[in-house]
Amino acid sequence: MNSKELYKENLSGAYLLYGKESLLIENAVEYLKNKYVDKSFEAFNLVNVKDYESLVSSCETLPVMANKKLIIVSNSEEFESNLIDVDKTLEYMKDIPDYVVAIFIDENSKLNKSKKFYKFFKKNKREVEFDKVSPQEVTRFVNIYFNRENIEISPSDVNYLISKSAYNSKNLETTLMDLKNELSKFLSYKKIDRSIIDSVLTENIDTNIFKLTDAIFSRDIDIAITEFKNLYDIGEPLQKTFVLIARSIRLLMGYMKLREKNTPDYEIMNVLGIGSFELKKVRSGSFKYKVDEVVEYFKELEELDQNLKTTSMDPYIVYESYLFKVLSTKN
Repeated sequence: MNSKELYKENLSGAYLLYGKESLLIENAVEYLKNKYVDKSFEAFNLVNVKDYESLVSSCETLPVMANKKLIIVSNSEEFESNLIDVDKTLEYMKDIPDYVVAIFIDENSKLNKSKKFYKFFKKNKREVEFDKVSPQEVTRFVNIYFNRENIEISPSDVNYLISKSAYNSKNLETTLMDLKNELSKFLSYKKIDRSIIDSVLTENIDTNIFKLTDAIFSRDIDIAITEFKNLYDIGEPLQKTFVLIARSIRLLMGYMKLREKNTPDYEIMNVLGIGSFELKKVRSGSFKYKVDEVVEYFKELEELDQNLKTTSMDPYIVYESYLFKVLSTKN
């Protein structure tokens, strides 16, 4: 079941809402509250439960002056771990009264997907995942936020802000909640431009990563080495940083190979899993490198990984040396 169906359908029974995007889960729950629960009877028709006994007790009580009642289990992992008889619970959940909408919440996807509890929702198509949204949807999210607050910002600066937030990077854990917290820093402004974005957004791990990947694409060795060191100094794991370096090389190689085949931009974005803003960066970076050298750098990534597993070499020195090699070679 996808999230759009959750909003459109007349629900009945048990549903699992899970995923990394806690803000979207919160929004969905709020929508369901407004749809099914009259505030005048909220004390009777909106129930939060933590265990099986409370769930059964709440389900057996009819809604007051309404057709539905909403039951929320805010911590599904805890609910599952406290079950004495999983089979009995699932059997009951299968036949929950039609007047009940029971929402089980699993933020950050902590439930074990190999166990019966999760499989119950999966089998019955009652699981709704709230994962990272598409580049188009996150752009819409930012525009709606600023429009609601009557803040003026150009489309290009919206893209710049999103890119600086690192939300669209598949290798980072930035969520819409994180992005919303960043957007709230602009509430004192009536109009936003790039200089304001640079001055307001906090320099953190994500922005250091943003600068590092930018430096790789622009082949700026000084900035790249500086940001690599900054990430190390603020405690970012070396392996995680190197995954992002490897991703930059992979994107360059993928783009250059696809362009050799005259692949259109929309297909390149789809294949590489990037948005238009990042595509522009990769395209610009491709002019700084030759195809054969990027392919060679990509092959060396596997060798580096193997060397670190079989030797006692200092990972920091190994990764830094790799960066030097990639960025210092002149086109």
